[in-house]
Amino acid sequence: MGTKLVVEPKVRWILALIVVMVSTLPVLAVRNYIATVAASNIHTDTMASDERLVAIDGRSMLVEPEALGAAMVEWLRSAKGRSFSFELSDHSFVAGTAAPNPITFRRLNQVTKLATASPALMVHILLPAHWASATARELDEQRAARLRDALTAGGVGRSHVSIAVDTQNLPTTRTARIAILLAK
Repeated sequence: MGTKLVVEPKVRWILALIVVMVSTLPVLAVRNYIATVAASNIHTDTMASDERLVAIDGRSMLVEPEALGAAMVEWLRSAKGRSFSFELSDHSFVAGTAAPNPITFRRLNQVTKLATASPALMVHILLPAHWASATARELDEQRAARLRDALTAGGVGRSHVSIAVDTQNLPTTRTARIAILLAK
């Protein structure tokens, strides 16, 4: 007759524990792999910007794109604040081009209305001080020229619109983005 294998209860527990550990390892490995792949697919931009962010004399606040015009008018009428600035990220333009997107056109129209109503207002289009590549620099320069052309086509005097590299002596935050700085 056949012999029956008798396993002690302690051995059964040890074998059960080994089976659980061995079966858990692949599950943990798959979980770790998924977490690693998910983390690497997240675009981490160390210089991410919220395009609702505006700065009045360096003090930051959030303003929805639709309310930018009202915020600029309020700033211009107030005795406070000599400068008003906001950034334009890559999302402000048609991907890979110098063409502004519809929200950016709306913002430019708001700046144009403000600048034509207040002829003393200066509009500075600020380029970042550093670029990741020569191609990025060329694209930012094309974008800045396109913004200037849109402002002047809207009636802002060319002498009131400048394009410059963001420097230490301007009241803005140094970023890797194009910025529009309005100065009283």
